[in-house]
Amino acid sequence: MLHRVISRARWALLNIPWIRESRERRAIQDWLCSGKAGATPHAVKQANLRQLQRRYEVQTLVETGTFRADMMVALGLYFDKLYSIELSEELFNYSVQRCRDLKNVELWQGASEDVLAEICSKLKGRVLFWLDGHFSGGDTALGKTECPVTSELDVIFSQSQITPIVLIDDAREFVGKRSYPTVAEIVQQANQYSRMHVTVSDDAILIVPECIYG
Repeated sequence: MLHRVISRARWALLNIPWIRESRERRAIQDWLCSGKAGATPHAVKQANLRQLQRRYEVQTLVETGTFRADMMVALGLYFDKLYSIELSEELFNYSVQRCRDLKNVELWQGASEDVLAEICSKLKGRVLFWLDGHFSGGDTALGKTECPVTSELDVIFSQSQITPIVLIDDAREFVGKRSYPTVAEIVQQANQYSRMHVTVSDDAILIVPECIYG
């Protein structure tokens, strides 16, 4: 019991905004100084999403793979509305508690390929998507396939009322194994719907419609 209280107190302290931001800046600086060696820090992923938000003037974020709601907590202050989908019921319940004070965050439980269409049907205009719902071992949930990105992209690109800006995490995994498509296959899939500009950076695949890229 005491250990749990201490853990919660430590978590609360580390998530005081100015402490968290200082820690994130240090993580980014250390990673850059190392020549981007090792895994991309979560702080870099947050920064990249915020950069895309500013660049394309997006106020809605949709995430697949809530996990423990780190991205929702980090970006909750910067978007008007945030949606996140988590397959694991346990992680979903944890995230609901963690995000209980974030009134602009809406959490959904279920398979992303099933839930995403319902969320997208509510949206219009530019929407930023962060696709991180693929299975990566540990506490992450395994659905029908290890990587539902192909199905997720089909749902996203079929929504004619939105202009999607898509960032897919873990680009290194997209080599055509274990239900992961290759980057080339993602490019081909995206261009079946519209002309898209696709780039890979910081272990993420970015897809932006040519009509707004720049």
